[in-house]
Amino acid sequence: MDLDQTHLLRIKQAKDMPALPLLRYKRNCHFPIVAIGISVGGLDALKKLFANISPHPDMAFVVAAHHDFCHENDLVELIRSYTQMDTVLIRDRTYINQNTILCKSA
Repeated sequence: MDLDQTHLLRIKQAKDMPALPLLRYKRNCHFPIVAIGISVGGLDALKKLFANISPHPDMAFVVAAHHDFCHENDLVELIRSYTQMDTVLIRDRTYINQNTILCKSA
């Protein structure tokens, strides 16, 4: 897909890290994107949020964790353990889709 056919979003993760581009298709731009920033103490609140939210909320969530997880996928696996929503690790040019949780630890 060409960049002129998408919307480009930039998520800034931390002061010393470059912005990470996220893409979403124009045809899917009608849903909200909720950005959540957490530190270690916020993991319990994050669990409560996703454990009690519908697996089809018709929105996307971007979770930026200020925590050094042992492996990049640890945050993804942790969130997957208490939600039925698709949960993915943000990589360069990750597409945002509704009913998805996108994760990155900074």
